[in-house]
Amino acid sequence: MGLTIDYVMRKVDMHTIIFAVRALLNALAPIIGAEAEQGTALKAGWADDATPEKVDEWRKEGLKLLPEVEETIQDTCADEYKKRIHKRLALRRIDLDDESKLARPLLDLMAEHRLDFHSTFRRLAYFRLSMAETSQGTESNKELDEYIQSVLTLTPEPQMVDQMKASTDLKAWLERYVARIKSEREQWGDDIDAEREKASRAVNPRFVLRQWVLEEVIKKVEQDADSGKRVLRKVLQMACNPFDPWGAEDDPSPEESLDGELLKLDSNAALGSVRL
Repeated sequence: MGLTIDYVMRKVDMHTIIFAVRALLNALAPIIGAEAEQGTALKAGWADDATPEKVDEWRKEGLKLLPEVEETIQDTCADEYKKRIHKRLALRRIDLDDESKLARPLLDLMAEHRLDFHSTFRRLAYFRLSMAETSQGTESNKELDEYIQSVLTLTPEPQMVDQMKASTDLKAWLERYVARIKSEREQWGDDIDAEREKASRAVNPRFVLRQWVLEEVIKKVEQDADSGKRVLRKVLQMACNPFDPWGAEDDPSPEESLDGELLKLDSNAALGSVRL
């Protein structure tokens, strides 16, 4: 369910906004129509002597704005969506075909292979241009293969993923992504990988307060108030700072040397099956 919500969020947001604005316009339509007729702002008691037929006339006049309002919302949402996607992809220039060549294919790839929306974008922060380079006489790059495998773990149901097809699809998308990054190299500094990582991590959350996390916290508090409150404080801290490297994201230490609670929070920040 969480995956589905991520993929349809753009359309849901726009439809929700249109629904709300349509309801607001419907409520204000008589005022809008009356102001249009009088050519000035209305004063108190403006409708005291108006007949129901006149109010209905004003309403119809006001509702004529609906097509224009909906078009404005759609255009604004589309523009904001492009800006947000470009930030998530750590791109600085907006090209007209970015939606068809990069954004939509990536979202389709995530949906087909059930990859988590937020975690996949976050992992793109660690993609390096050198991964696209192959050694002489070979057609693969070990670093790239390992990176692709790390992305394919970002699913709550790894057993459902067709590893071969998913790897092929992701590699093909990354080839287009590399070409796109290189096309704007002059807009970055000397260390493009480091700058892209910083930009990407600033907009792609490491921690997402998912529904199941909330349910687990509630259960924990109900079962043991003291330890439950401690977990609640930690989750609230993570929710208020979602872009921080929670779960030892930047810690090179082996897992067995890390604090047990840290590893559990790591699973919450990502997708692991471990619960609190």
